[in-house]
Amino acid sequence: MNCKFMVGQKVISTKSDPWQPDPGPAKGKVCTILEITADHPWYNDIVGLVLVGYGNVRYNAKFFEPVHEKKTDISIFQEMLTKTPATIDA
Repeated sequence: MNCKFMVGQKVISTKSDPWQPDPGPAKGKVCTILEITADHPWYNDIVGLVLVGYGNVRYNAKFFEPVHEKKTDISIFQEMLTKTPATIDA
């Protein structure tokens, strides 16, 4: 079993799980992982995700992808603050 998720990580729903009794998160919905399980009664290769705000329902991890958050880079602005302005001789 290969798991690319961790508790507390944000994930995005790629599609609804057709085997779930409730529809769960809609496609494109960003959720946070509360718990990761691998205790499916019939299949030992299915990873289940319990998501914040969705009760104790386990959703199949194959219907989710990690959210890749882009970190803000402010180095260009810091450089602008530290440069000495050019002087103009008049």
